[in-house]
Amino acid sequence: MAVSLPQESELTVAVFYPGNSLMHQVSNWANEHPACGLQLCFPDSVQEVRGAVETTDTTVSIVEATEAPARARAAFVQLLAESRSDCVAVYTERMYAGLELFVRSRGSLMLLGPMSDASWAGLFEAMRRCARRRTSFRFPSRQPTGEEARLAAAWLEEDRLRSSLFERFRKIA
Repeated sequence: MAVSLPQESELTVAVFYPGNSLMHQVSNWANEHPACGLQLCFPDSVQEVRGAVETTDTTVSIVEATEAPARARAAFVQLLAESRSDCVAVYTERMYAGLELFVRSRGSLMLLGPMSDASWAGLFEAMRRCARRRTSFRFPSRQPTGEEARLAAAWLEEDRLRSSLFERFRKIA
């Protein structure tokens, strides 16, 4: 499920699984920048993560990892595997073992919150420049690695198996 503020924008920000704190911070920034779009995404599966990025001109994606780091890691890997997701960051207000290394080793930002309005403005300006560079030169500034593709494929298979088991039990009941 995705909720978006429809606007003609030079920057569209997709926020995955935002909690109250992150939603409040990003919506404060969005209120001050009416030319930018904001999309709140709560996908239940890999296909929905992929669909959220494919259906919009999303140039920036932020995944919240505060409450569910495993879910955030899986969504992060899927976003990196998508060719349209050049600017991907992970936001958290708690530190989890290995999460920062996992994110930073893939060339993405690890955002430790809560952040001030000035920090968000600087971050989104830098991400907008990164996205503009990508559209100007017609190639992503960062290519996904083979390991990221394998992780995304493994998560797809796990998601497929989970849904097939659910369907079997649903048919029995």
